[in-house]
Amino acid sequence: MGYLKLEGTLEQQAKEFLSKAKQNPLWAQNSLMQFIAFQKERARKGEISYSTINNYYKATKLFLEMNTDNQIINWKKISRCLPSGPKAANDRAPTIEEMKRLVE
Repeated sequence: MGYLKLEGTLEQQAKEFLSKAKQNPLWAQNSLMQFIAFQKERARKGEISYSTINNYYKATKLFLEMNTDNQIINWKKISRCLPSGPKAANDRAPTIEEMKRLVE
């Protein structure tokens, strides 16, 4: 909400964002895409991780889905802007030699 420079308490900001999104879904969609681009730049600088951007996306999507009767934003289009964050683990299956050493 701070990115959009909405005024008031968090609850007031949420209500204002929801109202604007219902009146002008294209504004909301463009605002989200700009916000994701802003967060991607922060991730590039190392301020946040790329996987953190998905948390912003998920929270906003849930908020709008729970507070509107029909889909007002093209989520597929927005999700294509999301970066794929690194995997949490870089696991692999052990080789036969490694398994033999473990058994010994």
